[in-house]
Amino acid sequence: MDAQQLMDQQLKEQIAAQNIRLGTFEQEQKANNVLLVKLDTKFDFMALSIKTLTEVMNDKFTKFEIRVADLERIRDQVNPPKVVATVEAHDRFIEDFKSTHKERNMIIGQVFAAIAFLISVGGFIFSLIRG
Repeated sequence: MDAQQLMDQQLKEQIAAQNIRLGTFEQEQKANNVLLVKLDTKFDFMALSIKTLTEVMNDKFTKFEIRVADLERIRDQVNPPKVVATVEAHDRFIEDFKSTHKERNMIIGQVFAAIAFLISVGGFIFSLIRG
């Protein structure tokens, strides 16, 4: 082989190697493009999800603010100090009633016991007198 053919052979090998590298580069570039498309799609989905989440949270916050405003309005209409005083007065009345009821039942029980005792003693005395 002469020098020219040797150089042509080396040049062909270098061109083949460059073509292989170029093919590999093109494959990597295609793979990167596919990856970029996938990432773009995922980012679009995430942006849509964040937008939807923001809308939902804004709606929930609006509803919550309305509920709080309603509760504050009701609280102002009810006048809590007056309600607390009324409830405490009712509680005292119930406790007083319970204790009065117990005392009354105890007194009634004692009166009936005394009447029963007097009737039994009267019956015993009556039986002694009769005979």
